[in-house]
Amino acid sequence: MKKSLDINAVLALSGIEEKRKTSLFTEGGYSYFGNPVPRVSNLLKWCFNKEHLINWASKITKEEYDMFTKSATTVGTLAHEQIENYLNGEEVIFDHIEIDSYRKLVRTAVENFVAWHNYFKSQHFYIRPLYIEERIATFWYGGTIDCIAEITFPNGYKENVIIDFKTSKSIGTEYIMQTFAYMWGVNWLRDNGRYTLPKVSGIMIVRVDKYKKDNYQITFLDENNNMQTFKELEVDLSNMVNWFYSQINLMDILKVAKATGKRIMEVDYNGREDSNANSDGD
Repeated sequence: MKKSLDINAVLALSGIEEKRKTSLFTEGGYSYFGNPVPRVSNLLKWCFNKEHLINWASKITKEEYDMFTKSATTVGTLAHEQIENYLNGEEVIFDHIEIDSYRKLVRTAVENFVAWHNYFKSQHFYIRPLYIEERIATFWYGGTIDCIAEITFPNGYKENVIIDFKTSKSIGTEYIMQTFAYMWGVNWLRDNGRYTLPKVSGIMIVRVDKYKKDNYQITFLDENNNMQTFKELEVDLSNMVNWFYSQINLMDILKVAKATGKRIMEVDYNGREDSNANSDGD
């Protein structure tokens, strides 16, 4: 992170250590030298405006909301598994998915990924997966990377790229930041002698539709063409990490303030002697 933003000072705030014991930090089991750290996706959720989702959720019942989120999460997880099988050269299977509606959505998503991959190859790009489902943890956050791959371009140039698979309806700004956070984390760990992963110089998001066939989309950034963008993303990531940890500490400050206020309200001030009274006469 940018030193000028003083992230280390934020991490030293007292309320953060207290929160490290909660599920906000322990979910996923990511830790850096024994210190639990949050999922990068959870960290970023605190920083992005989701008012449109709140408005949508307010118009449906809790049961409908729970059903929708469970379906989206399950289908996304199952699609990831089969995409990974495909990239590893293993058999892609759907028969084990018991719910018909889930099976259909997963099949469509995976077939769209295969269609995109075939198109990519037809344009003389070659993807060689290096790591699949790779877990990382930095001092600030952790996460699981869908794929780190070596991409060979039509001119023969090669670079290592983090690829994130999405089955959402669109590619949002938070996905760009999440994938960049993975890239930044891998390179930070490598530069500090904490990891043996290769240097990564690009990020790619592959979104595959789970409802319509032949519907896919990619976004791509790399250091060769987007160095200034990466510098700006680094500042944005630093600000978001600072914001997340500051919010965590503020929650603890609020708890302390409430407890202090309660004690004040319980004091009998009518019978309390003013320690400053007659002080001039002593």
